[in-house]
Amino acid sequence: MDIVMSAAASCGTDPRFVREPDDIRRWWARASTVLVGVEMAPVVAGLGLAPRTAVHLMAADAAEVTAWSVPLSAAVLVLPDQAGCLPAVLGQADPGPGGRATVIDVMGGSGGVGATTLAAALAQRCSARNARSALIDLDPCGGGVDLMFGA
Repeated sequence: MDIVMSAAASCGTDPRFVREPDDIRRWWARASTVLVGVEMAPVVAGLGLAPRTAVHLMAADAAEVTAWSVPLSAAVLVLPDQAGCLPAVLGQADPGPGGRATVIDVMGGSGGVGATTLAAALAQRCSARNARSALIDLDPCGGGVDLMFGA
């Protein structure tokens, strides 16, 4: 949930977490993007919901998540390994009455190529122009943006 919340914050979306079958039915067609944790996959599959696009199934275990991808017609996200993909997935969602959100996902190919520096510079430029922005570092092995800004 922390990974989803961080990614949602980075693209200005406000996720709604639902677990009850009635709530799932209510939001299934209305949500622009649906993320399903693998623990909820049997419940969602058993509801007999109409097929839809923009469904993503998430779990830490690749074998477990792929087993449910066909019944739910869902794309697979193995977390935390593919956490960097979440902002792009959520960035396709409608952020609400404020309009569309622009998501810039910066990923480095290896350590020391400047991805953190570029992301920090973009965030500072947005801030200097009074644009709403969020800089979120999802790399568990990196030095972190806190070190970049001297915090």
